[in-house]
Amino acid sequence: MIRIKTELDYYERRSEQIRKKINDELLALNEANKSIVHIFTQF
Repeated sequence: MIRIKTELDYYERRSEQIRKKINDELLALNEANKSIVHIFTQF
């Protein structure tokens, strides 16, 4: 039982790390898109 709880805790932490990484990458993509739009609106 303890082993299952330990594994669940691990996967919970891991999924939180993955969620944060995806979120950070989405924010970076959003900033990149804003830059691209800014460049194209200058022409």
